[in-house]
Amino acid sequence: MQVRDAMRPQPIQIGPEATLAELERVLLAERVGGLPVVEGGRLVGVVSRSDILRRLGVERAVAEAQADFYREFHDDPFAPSARAAREDAEQREGIEQQIAQRMASLRVRDAMTPEVVAVDADAPLRDAAAVMAERRIHRVIVTEDGRLAGLLSARDVVRLVAAGQLT
Repeated sequence: MQVRDAMRPQPIQIGPEATLAELERVLLAERVGGLPVVEGGRLVGVVSRSDILRRLGVERAVAEAQADFYREFHDDPFAPSARAAREDAEQREGIEQQIAQRMASLRVRDAMTPEVVAVDADAPLRDAAAVMAERRIHRVIVTEDGRLAGLLSARDVVRLVAAGQLT
């Protein structure tokens, strides 16, 4: 069986300037975990829900480091515990607001993976599955004559196995 037999042809695409909120809406609406990123007809990357989560983790770490820096140099070590607890709660709320504001300004370009792992549409499906396993990725871009032809996900391969079409 070839990759073309299992791939989803003409996959939904997203541009690099779309917001992460727009990306999440597309992922939910299409019930997929990732998309090719295309700009001016040219494939420039791949983006997935994992990329969004990774970016969220970075934003959280930066916000918490900033908050820790402030607390470290400005907190009163002898403050009453109720006051300290209230300030901690306010600080956590502030961190969440800071993260939400920053995430709202981020674009697909800020979270995508620019290194695209691609396989040819005529490649054996087993080879594509081996690439996904080896690279620990959930999807590969499928090309034909150097152009985007489709998307193959681990779910597509599992579906064939479950249907008994791939052993």
